[in-house]
Amino acid sequence: MLVLSRKVGEEIVVGDDVRIRLLAIHGNQVRLGISAPVNVPIHRSEVYCRIQSESQPTERAGAAEGEGRTSQESPDSNADDDLGRRLRSALHQQGISNTESLAVEVYSGKVTISGRLPSTRAKALCVECCRHIAGVRQLIDMLDK
Repeated sequence: MLVLSRKVGEEIVVGDDVRIRLLAIHGNQVRLGISAPVNVPIHRSEVYCRIQSESQPTERAGAAEGEGRTSQESPDSNADDDLGRRLRSALHQQGISNTESLAVEVYSGKVTISGRLPSTRAKALCVECCRHIAGVRQLIDMLDK
């Protein structure tokens, strides 16, 4: 494991396409901003573990049918990528454009939104906006109040 020290505002670059910026430190909580291509899945570990545990039965059934899916692939990752783009675009059009503090994760049509928004009104607008996008099968609201 590589261990690095960073000050607020400084970045770490992973490969050519991923940048991780230290946005803020509040007590024992660190806020990170991650810039990466849409096709690079980024999850908090607890969300990733939940996705993996939910996909386990599907993987076993798919393997039995000879589909050969890997554990990190969504059954329709192109549709998930498209849905993620449409969600981010809709949020931007609604004026929710602080994407450094908002994460939108899509897996098989299940959308998890997390992060911090400036007000309760912004949070309600964000959730309502996500619910009205075609293709959202389930919305998991993990936004901070």
